[in-house]
Amino acid sequence: MKSKTIIIVLFLFILLNSFILSDCRKQNKANPSGSENTTLEKPTNLHQDEWVAYVGAYEELKESEQKEKFVLWEKEGKLLLRYQTKDYELKKIELHKYLFVDNRLFDSNSVIFAAINKNRATVCKIGTYLFSRVYAPTEEIPVLSEGTVQNALKTNQDAAKNRSFQEKKLVAVTSLKPSIQPMLRLSTSINPLKQPLVVMKNPYLDAEAAKNLARVEEELQKDGLSLVVNQAYIPWYAEQSYLQLVQAMQIEQPFWVPFQKNYYSSGYTVDVGLFNQKTQQYVDMGSEYLENIDPSALDYFGGTVSQRYYKTLLSSLMKKYGFIPYDAHWWGYTFQTKGTILPSNQDVQEESTKK
Repeated sequence: MKSKTIIIVLFLFILLNSFILSDCRKQNKANPSGSENTTLEKPTNLHQDEWVAYVGAYEELKESEQKEKFVLWEKEGKLLLRYQTKDYELKKIELHKYLFVDNRLFDSNSVIFAAINKNRATVCKIGTYLFSRVYAPTEEIPVLSEGTVQNALKTNQDAAKNRSFQEKKLVAVTSLKPSIQPMLRLSTSINPLKQPLVVMKNPYLDAEAAKNLARVEEELQKDGLSLVVNQAYIPWYAEQSYLQLVQAMQIEQPFWVPFQKNYYSSGYTVDVGLFNQKTQQYVDMGSEYLENIDPSALDYFGGTVSQRYYKTLLSSLMKKYGFIPYDAHWWGYTFQTKGTILPSNQDVQEESTKK
């Protein structure tokens, strides 16, 4: 009798294990990468466009180190003011004026926004307290003397002769997906140096990285979106020249780390954003490209549902196709390759991309 009981227990154990193994195989077949299937819910709140003018961090306007601070943000269709870890819901009563729904703050029941500039409120008033929106510090960019950039480029071109580099097969990502929007700031004069370091009309990446970025674009197009490429491959001598110049000028610190590690000259690093094909506008991610403030972080809690949604959408698709984000900023990604990431110093022949 005892042996029969043992046999029955063993049989049930084997049967249970077989069921679990079969279920795991089904799950792995449905999701072979082993990554979690995350479904993003697109924001539908009607107040998105209105609230984007107000969301952000604010600091009291007074000459003192002890300043009151708060963050205005949106969640689940509500406009919230977070002060000292507590959220206060706001309700609109008239243009640029809101009331606290439940509790008063700073002995006042209203929040009044003013100085709306470029769809952003600059200041607001709560009772007798005046607050100003917190922006990235304005950089006073010095004017470089004539020939400074050229001298830096020549110095690093000479230095490159004593280094070994990896030759790469570089591909213009726009040749794979023409809908990708190139905004190459270091190949134009739209940068603090007021001149390009290299002349490239199209963003280039290592062939494998370019192919995977095209796959990201393919998925974004289903939602009427496109990638914006702010920076991609540049030769080592240009990368080092820019790093040395911006460090000497004490500006653009968000660029320093990837430049110091020769990420851009590797052909695997790319800075991206989103473009809405329907509205023909750049998608608001809560901060500007290279703006070194809290909302630039991928995991920033504030802003609007829309801003958080698009940052998450972009990062989830980039990660899906092998790009690892630089969490401190929503725009920076480096493609993960099995080989060692080494810099290249080769210039790009644009003629090779012509059909």
